[in-house]
Amino acid sequence: MPRDSGHTGVEHSISTKSHQILLSLPDSIDGPSGALDYLPLDSIKKDFIIPPQSSGPPSFPLQKRRIPLRLKLPTLKLRRLFLPSDFTLKGHTAVVSRISRRVSAVHKKPIVSRFNYEVRSTQLMYELLRRGQEEVNTIMLPMADFPFSVAKKPERQLVSDQVPDSNELSLVSGFGCRPQLDPDDELMARAEMAILCCLMHKRTGLSLKAYFLPRVPDLSALADFLLYLNLSFNDLRLFPTEVCDLKKLQILKLRNNPIKSIPEDIKKLTDLRTLVMSFNLLTELPPWLFMLPKLECLDVSYNELEYIPNAISNARSLGCLIIEGNLLYVLPCGILKLPLKCLRVENNFLHPFFWREFKQLQPQRLTDMASLCFVRNKLQERYPKIPEDIQKLLGSCGTCDCCSGPLYGQGLRFLRAYRNIYGLRLPYVFSACSPFCYMNFVT
Repeated sequence: MPRDSGHTGVEHSISTKSHQILLSLPDSIDGPSGALDYLPLDSIKKDFIIPPQSSGPPSFPLQKRRIPLRLKLPTLKLRRLFLPSDFTLKGHTAVVSRISRRVSAVHKKPIVSRFNYEVRSTQLMYELLRRGQEEVNTIMLPMADFPFSVAKKPERQLVSDQVPDSNELSLVSGFGCRPQLDPDDELMARAEMAILCCLMHKRTGLSLKAYFLPRVPDLSALADFLLYLNLSFNDLRLFPTEVCDLKKLQILKLRNNPIKSIPEDIKKLTDLRTLVMSFNLLTELPPWLFMLPKLECLDVSYNELEYIPNAISNARSLGCLIIEGNLLYVLPCGILKLPLKCLRVENNFLHPFFWREFKQLQPQRLTDMASLCFVRNKLQERYPKIPEDIQKLLGSCGTCDCCSGPLYGQGLRFLRAYRNIYGLRLPYVFSACSPFCYMNFVT
């Protein structure tokens, strides 16, 4: 059917991802199949702009596909290789030169072998053994040329091996070679062996913990260098005076021993910094304990202490005080003068319910009031001849907590509650030399 000769044109639409392109095509249709022939690009009307990127949602970034290593390398034809006499080994791969009649010293074009380093080394060793040597040279060395080494044992095992077992002692004693030791003597032998090891190695620390010793062995050989001594969990009824001869001692632990008092000889330990006497049977702390100049930590927890002397204020270096688990109702006011960083007072009778009994002032004795009046008025200048018992009474005086003057007897004891740096309200007991001094301090 003939078409009009007029150039009307047919418009076709080509849809892309986000745009629709209108193409104006002529009316002529050629070809036997009746399909539209593709027109050249110059005849297309370019009255539109295609953005470089689509306006739709962004797609995932394209990732480069990893090419296996076998595809990167050129394909090698597996064939049987004959090794020349000269070869080189580089790294973990055997590099073999190409087969040629003349082998140069340096191979410029190495090829990669399909065998690894170990397989190639095995083949080469096999070739060498097959070619030449039939016998193997052997040399027999005497045993004396080899150094003899002894396996090391822990020190505790060495000590236990040196001390015989109770069963061995019973067997030996049965043959009459060695008498059976008493249990206490056996424990002392173990402790003496530990002291001997400490002396041989010049160690500054000795631990006799849980040896259940009824007494302390001789420690005089360690007096010049021993700094640490642990005698916890033993059966010491008295404070070991042998310890007081250790002049360099800095840490002493006597935990879990039935010790009831501390002797005055402890003043010899001028370098002592830490004293642990928890879980003992102490009923009081002597004033000479606080005369140690370098005492920094004192642990007397879980004893039977009912009070702490005010002389604790003399321990100017004390920074840690552990007094929990005792029978304390009040604390001495001397604690307020110490640079404490740690104070533990749990499990005592410091609750405000018990303060009522200590708030009531107890009257002073007449002898104490008379002695104070005698000293303040300087009557000793007017009466040069004073009996010895009166002189002794006048000489036994303390220091008043309120005015820092002379204090005879206990004075007027009263309770004041203060908060420490941790916000805990604790009761402290003060002693005034007279009612006048007490009124001035309270008001």
